[in-house]
Amino acid sequence: MKRKQAAAFAASGCPLLVYWPGVLPDKTRVEWFDGTDALSAWKAHRSSVTSDPSHAARGSALTAGLWESTEEEPLLVLTWHH
Repeated sequence: MKRKQAAAFAASGCPLLVYWPGVLPDKTRVEWFDGTDALSAWKAHRSSVTSDPSHAARGSALTAGLWESTEEEPLLVLTWHH
């Protein structure tokens, strides 16, 4: 998902999940944000979002994706790639 698309979901009030996969389970981190916290979290991370993690300039990249519940409620998912 491109940054502009993700920004539209964040601006609409969509909840946000940030995922840092770890090599070991105890290094994996997941953070959930909703309401105004979701928009604040998006603003903190948006400059790092790329649609192609292979082009990470500093060794890590952040991609955005969308998950929908069975009720078709969206969740914006940001995933770090190292």
